[in-house]
Amino acid sequence: MVLLFCYSLLFLFSIITKMALLAVGLTIATIFIGIQWSGQFTLSAFAPYIPFHYFSVSEIITNELAVTLDNYNFSYTTGLIVLSMYSIIIFLLTYLVSFFQRKMTHSSKN
Repeated sequence: MVLLFCYSLLFLFSIITKMALLAVGLTIATIFIGIQWSGQFTLSAFAPYIPFHYFSVSEIITNELAVTLDNYNFSYTTGLIVLSMYSIIIFLLTYLVSFFQRKMTHSSKN
């Protein structure tokens, strides 16, 4: 699911930028910034619903993160749900961006 989430980000950035290298760079930057920022919100109530917490797969599977933070909402199933929901949302956003880009392209030709 982590790979699907990363792919959805890459797909969104490739649709927006229309340049492969820039899309890869933006995806990597987004992942690194997301991981850094999610570390600041580990004690908040909405922390289990931030997808970047689940990039440390081994800590999630062994429940090490849940025990360390004393928040048992960090679990394997929560991670699967959070990452899949965010991936679906990003894919829907990508579809909308693509739709509006095509609409703008067709309207400018007329």
